[in-house]
Amino acid sequence: MSETNNLVDVGIDHHDTHQEITLGWDDPELAAIIRLRFIADSWRGPFDLSYALGRDTEGRQVRVRIPVYQIMGNGGTVTRTLVEAAKRDGVYLRGLCGGDIRGVVSLCW
Repeated sequence: MSETNNLVDVGIDHHDTHQEITLGWDDPELAAIIRLRFIADSWRGPFDLSYALGRDTEGRQVRVRIPVYQIMGNGGTVTRTLVEAAKRDGVYLRGLCGGDIRGVVSLCW
């Protein structure tokens, strides 16, 4: 198994079962996207969304609903596909991801 951006001291509890709030990535209550996790059998894909986490304007960890559930192609297409989808929805992904989407996207294959 290989992975990019693994969970090491990043303050994210992706196993938190108390995440009762789900916000769309275009919801004004969504302050940040903190992790987009995609998994695949190999680097060639396809990559499936495992989970998407963020923080709301009150600082609570929330689930994030994004319109991209499967990305065809290799791992190199994931970020580009997400950016294109965000543009179509009028979402400023760079702002939600702390300036660089690559810092929040995790791929596991």
